[in-house]
Amino acid sequence: MKYLFLLLLLPFCLSCSSDDNSGGGETSVNVEEKIIGTWQLIGREPNGIEYCELSNTLQFSEQYDFFIEVSIGDEPSECQSASLFGSWEYLGNNQIKINLNGIEENTIMDISFFDNSTGMKVHNSSDEEGHYETYAKQ
Repeated sequence: MKYLFLLLLLPFCLSCSSDDNSGGGETSVNVEEKIIGTWQLIGREPNGIEYCELSNTLQFSEQYDFFIEVSIGDEPSECQSASLFGSWEYLGNNQIKINLNGIEENTIMDISFFDNSTGMKVHNSSDEEGHYETYAKQ
């Protein structure tokens, strides 16, 4: 039951805003190269993150595989985690589509990079404007 709750939280764990400093959309090659790797959650606007969420990560592979590790809870002894697998696709205009195994609905994320591509903001396109998560490349 707790994993079902974590799955329901997934759309909120994949939210942020397109705030790209490059002016227009980046090229497919640039985005696809920049996003490869593991990204750790470091912030969420406007509500902040809980203690256990500090271990949340997104992982994008060169083979277009996607992995997310999601934890929830306020205290170290209360952390509950789930791992989800799937695939990702670059749609252009700084948008990524996430297809999770076993989940019919896809997630579209608007992304932007900062700090020489070591930081990434993510906005779930179904969330309100101003809601986003910030990740640091590991």
